[in-house]
Amino acid sequence: MTYQKGHTSPEIEAKSDHITLSIIEKTRLIKEASKHKNISEYIPLNEAKTRLNLLDVHSWESKKLKILKYSYNAANTKKNKKCLAELKSAIIQFNEELSKKKAGITQKQCEESNSDYKTRAQLELEVKELKRKNKNLDKQVVEIFRAYLQLDHFVMQSGFENKQYHKLLKLHSQTNNNFLRTVK
Repeated sequence: MTYQKGHTSPEIEAKSDHITLSIIEKTRLIKEASKHKNISEYIPLNEAKTRLNLLDVHSWESKKLKILKYSYNAANTKKNKKCLAELKSAIIQFNEELSKKKAGITQKQCEESNSDYKTRAQLELEVKELKRKNKNLDKQVVEIFRAYLQLDHFVMQSGFENKQYHKLLKLHSQTNNNFLRTVK
């Protein structure tokens, strides 16, 4: 086959078309994966499984998914400008969704860790659990305070003696909430 000076060879044009199609397919797969609760194993997350990086996406290849590995410079052309912008947008959206749902890390995985040190994910799960407990305690304290104010008002209105007042307070403070009894 003869090549003319100043013209791109058909092989190079075909490769450029394959890169464009690959960018479009990668964008579609990432957008689809961000909608699901569990992350598909074919998505090339970083080693810590916490985010998706642009360079990892460029080097991602799969014959099964019909996507190619390419360099950033090979993809960064006028023809692919819009496709690359959509790919970057899909990656940003995917990372935001991943940080919201923390799909890659579960309580069980954190408990199975052999290390004495806690990972960021383990600490975040622990903080979330402590915030939930704190919120529950806040509700219980408010209920107890309301009950105390009602009792105080009732005692003042009724004019109880000191012994009766203490007996009534003792009866009123006996709660069936086991969670409050465990808190010291």
